[in-house]
Amino acid sequence: HSYRGDPGVCPVCHERAINILSDNETVECPLCAIRGKLKVENGKIKVDFPEEQLKWHRFSEQSIYRHFTYEIKPSKDFFTRKWPVIKETRTAYNQYLDIRRQDKQTKE
Repeated sequence: HSYRGDPGVCPVCHERAINILSDNETVECPLCAIRGKLKVENGKIKVDFPEEQLKWHRFSEQSIYRHFTYEIKPSKDFFTRKWPVIKETRTAYNQYLDIRRQDKQTKE
């Protein structure tokens, strides 16, 4: 695949926003979650992203597999046990939103 758009700071998604971490040297792309080192060259901000980071961005096959295997799949039993509470809460929120919509429509 190739990126067809304006160049940005992130080499994966070309996002221009970056999060500066607490060491004031390491940055992270808020979209891809890859990390690099911040530097200034000729008065311009640059970020060096190591090659190994490019392989582990949020949308890579490895990251998606890891997220599913270690976060989503294990939560199935918890979600199944909590479903009645979630359903009840969801109903309460939906009723609240319906009331808010009705109030807005009557004011117009």
